[in-house]
Amino acid sequence: MWAANLQQVFNKNPQGARYTAWVLFVKHGAGTPREEAIRNKHQEIDAILFDQNVNFTEITTRVGKVQIYDKFGFRNGLHPIFLILNKPPLEYSKGDSLIIIEWGKWKDIDEMRDHVMALANLFSDEDFRGNLAKAKDKKTWKVVANFLGKHGITILKIGVTIAAAVA
Repeated sequence: MWAANLQQVFNKNPQGARYTAWVLFVKHGAGTPREEAIRNKHQEIDAILFDQNVNFTEITTRVGKVQIYDKFGFRNGLHPIFLILNKPPLEYSKGDSLIIIEWGKWKDIDEMRDHVMALANLFSDEDFRGNLAKAKDKKTWKVVANFLGKHGITILKIGVTIAAAVA
């Protein structure tokens, strides 16, 4: 899905059930090969995550991006990012934890594409989604980050940051 800002990110799926997780894609709009590679996978990622009851939304406007930067305090990133959330973005309060993944740190774009799709496919794992749903603080979010590493998505390569909402 594409949304202009956080107010347009759905809390519930079309059947009326609450999503189990939210993945927000924020790109800089620089038109880099990495940004375009992720954007070209949008439909595939959306289909995989939708089947797992995960909301995948790309924030499309500058106002929406600034809103994300203000809420989650991640202004210094140099690359397109995914935010992985265990509740709707507007329900986040100051100090609530989340994962931020910077996708531009790869030297090899094909490898980056493979890791993007591997992450999308990980959401089909009940343990992963269960750990994600229970993650309330940085310590339990590290369990989710460790799970990524155990499944071949190397944390050093993807630039995972376990962060907290600032607003």
